[in-house]
Amino acid sequence: MLAKLLEKIMSLAVLAALGWAGWYGYTHWIAASTDSGGPPQVSRFNCKQALARLAEDQACRSSDSCDMTHVELIAMKDREADIEQHCN
Repeated sequence: MLAKLLEKIMSLAVLAALGWAGWYGYTHWIAASTDSGGPPQVSRFNCKQALARLAEDQACRSSDSCDMTHVELIAMKDREADIEQHCN
């Protein structure tokens, strides 16, 4: 009976050591190897967010109470161009 208990404890200890080694390897070697040190990759363009922001800007531009600066108008035009390029 004591032998079976020790066998179960040893198998759990081996399983825990393998799990720890796998996690350590993943977090230190695999994750580090994917970081190439090159320029950061550009994240994907968020069409929903851009369309929502464009709708807000257009509503503001068409209302009398909103004053958009020249820079905001340029940003809106750039957003329109990005939407045309990235969204279907």
